[in-house]
Amino acid sequence: MTVVLPKRILKPELLLEVNGRPVRVGGVPEDPARPILQFNYEDPKLGHDEVVDLRRTAEGRNDDLSKMVIVWAAELERSVAKKRPESIKKRHSFRFQHVGRHYVQQAFLRHWEAPSKPGWIWTYIRGVDEPRLLPIDEVAQSPGFYDDDVERDLARLVEGPTTPILDMLRRGEELDAAGRGLVAVYAVTCIKRVPRHRERGLEMLPKQLDEVVARTRADLPFLSGGDPVKLEKLRTAIDVARAKFEAEPPPEILEYLRDPRPTRDQVEVILRMSWRLLSTDPSEPFLTSDNPLFHFESLGIGQSISEFAFPLSPTRCLHGCFQPLRLGGTLEPRHAERALVHEINRRMANSATKLLFANMKAKFPLTLLGKGHGHYLSRINWTYT
Repeated sequence: MTVVLPKRILKPELLLEVNGRPVRVGGVPEDPARPILQFNYEDPKLGHDEVVDLRRTAEGRNDDLSKMVIVWAAELERSVAKKRPESIKKRHSFRFQHVGRHYVQQAFLRHWEAPSKPGWIWTYIRGVDEPRLLPIDEVAQSPGFYDDDVERDLARLVEGPTTPILDMLRRGEELDAAGRGLVAVYAVTCIKRVPRHRERGLEMLPKQLDEVVARTRADLPFLSGGDPVKLEKLRTAIDVARAKFEAEPPPEILEYLRDPRPTRDQVEVILRMSWRLLSTDPSEPFLTSDNPLFHFESLGIGQSISEFAFPLSPTRCLHGCFQPLRLGGTLEPRHAERALVHEINRRMANSATKLLFANMKAKFPLTLLGKGHGHYLSRINWTYT
């Protein structure tokens, strides 16, 4: 028995949920001349395409058909792709999901969805002249970006508990200590879970290696005991170790860079900061990006002049720094003037790895992205009159 996926739902990569478990299918042509992706229960070897043997069928669910891949027994002919799924007797149903781990939470991005097309978001791509209206489940994600256990931890420990707390901030509500703690964890996770964190970590490795090697070389005369032969051997060993490290960083370091879970010290720094909740009019919206929490990378988050900007929606942004609040407390509401909104959006564009998101089609996000990385950004100094 052969089950065929028609042309209309083929993608370069698919992730099917079968019997509650993900099944990855890759190597699918983007525009095939006919349905070619087969799941053959008897012989999974069907040519050069990557084929998955399902072995057992999965029971269909009463889900929205627009979110389902309808799979049925059919012959390999062009007419199959033209048939409507409603007119075909449903044989097997599998939940469809694009391959990829989201490094920006989908529920977070939905606050920027296009009003005219829920579930879609205006996406501005660095180096591309026109914005694209794309499904939220297809942006800010990458296949295999996390391991399964990390994905589960993010959903269970970070995203699930914090999503309703962020909604409270979007409504302008005060948070208790527990709520602040959850937001702090989420904020640090936003710094560590994105591609930029890994890129920056790899960029910093050569400098850190230079520092370690320099310190070790300075100790060699003592370690060699004044023996010139031993000193030369130690120097050679250091050179060999350095070359090996540069060619292939230790797995422990790479795993550390892949792990998005925050440390206690990082969370406590965010909690010690003064939080201001900024609001703006819908006509002057905040943007977000594939690096949704801005901080000055050269400073980190633990310096006295460190700060972060974290847009929560087109009309709300959380700002943190060590400048005291005017009336004390834990959260100060502020209306953001146009210049401040523009500065925060400049930060979003500057720190975006590739993608900037908005709930509208406009020219200014493209202008901001066009300035590239590294242009001058101002610190925000809070004054009171």
